[in-house]
Amino acid sequence: MRSIWLFAIVILMTTLAPSQTLPAPQVITDPKLISGKNNLEVGKLSIEKLYMTRAIGGSSWSPDGKTIAFISNISGRNNLWTVPAAGGWPTQLTVSDHRQSSPAWSPNGKWIAYISDDE
Repeated sequence: MRSIWLFAIVILMTTLAPSQTLPAPQVITDPKLISGKNNLEVGKLSIEKLYMTRAIGGSSWSPDGKTIAFISNISGRNNLWTVPAAGGWPTQLTVSDHRQSSPAWSPNGKWIAYISDDE
């Protein structure tokens, strides 16, 4: 008898739930309009220049859309940085010899969580 009631509740819940219709995504950029310049005179990359290459890892927009948190090795190690979304120089938030990754903002934008390989 118990299974019959459970079955009736599931049917009632599924029939009363309204269907959800999502709006069609907006097209931001037409891929047919994107083009790049061909540079056939690219020289060889020296080992010195290769080691001077900076990288940007994971990033996350703040809930208010005004700040971006990101991981970069600008200072030599992968640390956590923020930069205004409108542009400007980034601010380093962590100073560590351990790598950070995967920044994520709290819903209120007050905190940034991240992963560190600190032992």
